[in-house]
This record gives sequence, C-alpha cells and structure tokens, in this order.
Amino acid sequence: MPKIPAKELIGLPVETQHNVHVGKVIDIEIDVDRHSVLKYVVASGTVVQQLLKDQPRLFIDPTQVVSITAEKMIVVDLESGETVNAFEEIAEKSAAQTQRGVAAVEKSETE
Repeated sequence: MPKIPAKELIGLPVETQHNVHVGKVIDIEIDVDRHSVLKYVVASGTVVQQLLKDQPRLFIDPTQVVSITAEKMIVVDLESGETVNAFEEIAEKSAAQTQRGVAAVEKSETE
C-alpha cells in the first residue's frame, strides 16, 4: 500500500483529470473517530496570499479525488460543458459566503 506523509500532502499541486491546475493543498481535515480524511483544503494564489488568507479556498471531498502521488493530486473533472471558470465561480461564492459570515459576526459584536 503506497503511503504519503501528511507533511508531503501540504503544498501538493491539484489538477483535474484534464490537467487543469486547481491549486495546492493547504490543509487537511481528519475525522479522528474514523481515522479518515473529511476534506482537502485547496487554494490557488501566491504564498503571500495564502499566508494572508487572501484567496478563496476549495474543499475537496475524498470521493472527488482520482489519485494522489508524490507529484500531484488529481481530482474529477468539471461536469460536461463547464469550464475552469466554474472553479473560480465556486471559489468566489465561497469567499462571498465567508464575507457575509464575517459581516454578520462583526454586526452582532457591535450590537
């Protein structure tokens, strides 16, 4: 059984089955009771943007992963007819939801 240490997963490039670059793995969420991966957190952007958390993140379910090697993670392609912009749209929606959540928290703290 092939193995990859968690520290090598962080920073691993993520591509679709048709070689469309999605981003890099920046975190992994683990179910400690079941000893399994819940999701891979993937971000695109520069290291500075990642450190500043200034870019949207994608959450990849393990069922969406086609393969993982020491070189890259390959995830399922977008649905037929979609383009790589669909990933960007998902990321933008995720960022907008995060911003709304932050705004709601800030509003409740000032009340």
